[in-house]
Amino acid sequence: MRTRQLIVLPAMLVSVLCVAAATCFAQHTQTGLLGQGQPWETPYYIQDSGVDGPTVVVTGGIHGNEPAGARAAEQIRHWPIVQGKLIVVPRVNTASLREDVRFLPGASKELRDLNRNFPSPGTAAEPRGDIARELWRFVVAQDPDWLFDLHEGYDFNISHQPKAGKSKSVGSSIIYNGDQDVDDLVQGMLAAANATVTDEDRRFVLLGRGPKKTTLAAAAIDVLGAKAMILETTFRHQRLSVRTRQHREMMNVALGRLGLIQEDCVDVLTPPADQRSAHAFVALYDDKGGSANGVDNLTQVFDEAGEMTVVHLGADQIRPDVLSQFDVVVFGGGSGSKEAAAIGEDGAEAVRSFVRDGGGYVGVCAGAYLCSAHYSWSLDLIDTHVFTGTREIEGVGPKSMWYRGKSSLQKMQLTAAGQRLFGDIAENVEVRYHNGPIVSPKNDPGLKPYQVLAWFRSEIVRYAPQEGTMVDTPAIVSGPFGKGRVISISPHPEATAGLETMLATAVKAAAARTDSPATADSAAASPPAEGPSAEDPPAEGSPAEGSLEAFLGEPELSIQQVFENERFPNIVVTSRGTIVATWGRPHIRAKRSEDGGRTWGEEITIADGGIHGGGTTVDESTGDLLAFVEEEHPPAPLAVYRSQDDGKSWQAEPVTIRPDSQGRRPSMHMNERGITLRHGQHAGRLIRASRFYGKGNRPESLWPTHFTNAIYSDDGGKTWQTSEPFPENGTGEAAIAELSDGRLYYNSRRHWAPEGKNPLRRWTAYSDDGGATWKDGGICKVLPDGPQDTNYGCMAGLVRLPIRGRDILVYSNCDSPSGRHHGTVWASFDGGQTWPLKRLVHEGDFAYSSLAAGRPGTPSEGMIYLHFESDGSKVARFNLSWLLGGKPTGDGTVPEQFAR
Repeated sequence: MRTRQLIVLPAMLVSVLCVAAATCFAQHTQTGLLGQGQPWETPYYIQDSGVDGPTVVVTGGIHGNEPAGARAAEQIRHWPIVQGKLIVVPRVNTASLREDVRFLPGASKELRDLNRNFPSPGTAAEPRGDIARELWRFVVAQDPDWLFDLHEGYDFNISHQPKAGKSKSVGSSIIYNGDQDVDDLVQGMLAAANATVTDEDRRFVLLGRGPKKTTLAAAAIDVLGAKAMILETTFRHQRLSVRTRQHREMMNVALGRLGLIQEDCVDVLTPPADQRSAHAFVALYDDKGGSANGVDNLTQVFDEAGEMTVVHLGADQIRPDVLSQFDVVVFGGGSGSKEAAAIGEDGAEAVRSFVRDGGGYVGVCAGAYLCSAHYSWSLDLIDTHVFTGTREIEGVGPKSMWYRGKSSLQKMQLTAAGQRLFGDIAENVEVRYHNGPIVSPKNDPGLKPYQVLAWFRSEIVRYAPQEGTMVDTPAIVSGPFGKGRVISISPHPEATAGLETMLATAVKAAAARTDSPATADSAAASPPAEGPSAEDPPAEGSPAEGSLEAFLGEPELSIQQVFENERFPNIVVTSRGTIVATWGRPHIRAKRSEDGGRTWGEEITIADGGIHGGGTTVDESTGDLLAFVEEEHPPAPLAVYRSQDDGKSWQAEPVTIRPDSQGRRPSMHMNERGITLRHGQHAGRLIRASRFYGKGNRPESLWPTHFTNAIYSDDGGKTWQTSEPFPENGTGEAAIAELSDGRLYYNSRRHWAPEGKNPLRRWTAYSDDGGATWKDGGICKVLPDGPQDTNYGCMAGLVRLPIRGRDILVYSNCDSPSGRHHGTVWASFDGGQTWPLKRLVHEGDFAYSSLAAGRPGTPSEGMIYLHFESDGSKVARFNLSWLLGGKPTGDGTVPEQFAR
């Protein structure tokens, strides 16, 4: 545990001031709303110690995609001051923070950046826009001596290498005016921030050039004569718990040196217990072993719950002095064993003591494994045994029983107690399940029996020994531990549409401290199926979707040769963020990049002989990769190869592909990569485009009998169903993208068009049943289908950028009047309804192509990858910022927030 030093106050005050005695003075706290009654209203907090001293203003959240500043400011407002005034406006830009976007929603281009709307001598005499005017009026009224504005940058200033003429990111820096004689202070703040950093490339730096004109900090300096600075953390590759901690470390030094606080306040995160009233304060674990995507989901649930504040804690903060400030601690999905290893035995004992003394514990999936009484690393908070261990599977080998495959929807029934607790939830529902613990009573004499709040009424099974072990077992249980309450949740209600509120309800129930045990109705729980095991599910990996900002760094494009000779490209990004390019006829090969596409490893053989059938697919539930190889030009026998080690090695495995409702069996050649569905009731399904050759491939007169379709799998790629046909004949070689509402967008090449329909453009359709059927077929008037002097078309790439709540699509094809060259990418910002922008990638030869996008929290994040045929194959690596520099197509308009 880190040893802290007290902050030394001026000698004349040490004898009279202390935190405990602050109430001896005319201490006064004031709370109000800026813009009261407006959609953007936001609270402010004023602490007046009653003792002469500096007036300090702290602001956060001016940019809505920089949550660390807002959350850190919310925590800092609780720090007990002993002199001067502390004024905090934690969430300046409430609308943008809610939507996780940088700029003001709906504002004009001139006013959208709130931090460029403040007065500046010679530039702007007055603030611009309602929010800036109201905030500036408030700041002027406070007459501050100091102002600290808490921000986040997109990359680390010390290691960011922008292109010539471009500015470095200001992430991880202190921006101050070097003429203000604050060097000693900023050096102390810098040292405190860097004490949290172990990677030299992520260290904080000082930028003494001063804040940019028309920012709030610059206005405070130039107009009010105050001392001001901007504190920037970095949101790239850093958890929120780290970033808020860094803000607090810097402000701890600042307020200590200025005399406002007397003691180290870095880990003061909530008000004293007697000032919390009915408000629930939630400690959310956000460190190694915890799924970043799961943390995001839980944060959103708690933020929207009302009367609840969530604080992200790192592993080193799981200790008694920190936990005692909260009502409930929550551990979400990921890996229970890794969560346990991160907090260590000291952290485990701190959690046990916290709950024993009356705190609440809520564990979801991995957090439910963690609180069980099963493993050597378990917290032993609730009397649950876990069905696990290893079984020998005939023809397969030893397999772990906790693993049941991909994420799926399972039936869940609330008990009478569960219905009383979750009063707004129906008795019978479907809930997202992803390898959570299957529990039964451990009968530990040191633990009280648990109460079942919900049962699983269906099951997902991958291996025969699992059959019958999940259905009719507890899905949610609750039990006492000392004076506290534990709620263990195996599935993921927080990731299930309509059930999200269950987590907030569980937190409120766990926060209700009690000295009496819960009544138990666990007698009907299934008996243990086997003895204990030390195994645990793997981490759920990096989140599948992240923020828009990651794709909006400095514009970047690079192109590398990857394969020589042959044909047929696909490219995917694995769940670990590895780029895997697949290629070949007749030598089916792969190359991997673990550094975001900057360098590539050696060729890896997938199969010797055959044709790469496209549709390379990442199963995001397991991390497995699937490649499809046909013996010759189809219709032809098919082999499927699986990689279970992130694309390093591949093994053939038998699969079943069932025909469609008319008995028609699909072929694979040659389609865009497959995808794992992420939204809606079919989340976890694997799907890839396929095709039917009708009465044969040649002669051309047979092409009207062709059509595209899809195959999809709900058991991790073992068994595939064939969809109904695409609604137009003459089509082949297609691509599928899932939209944020769960609908599928289908984009297909064509070899033939019915009379009167444009044969030179792409066909499109949609599915709202997970790809089983397709409807609303039509022609996309703006997207070319290969050279425009032939009806023959060309395989194209398609990808939806993995950005939460947005449907930004990128399409690739040649953009040439004749011949396959001038490889170009198009952008849609509305899920394929319009394609207003295009940009040339490669002027030379360009034929078949495939697209993939980087994964949040990995080296691939923020980049788009285009694998295309061009004298062998090349891979282009670019970001959305680069694409935004393209030319308008006339089909719709680029949203104003992207206009350059």
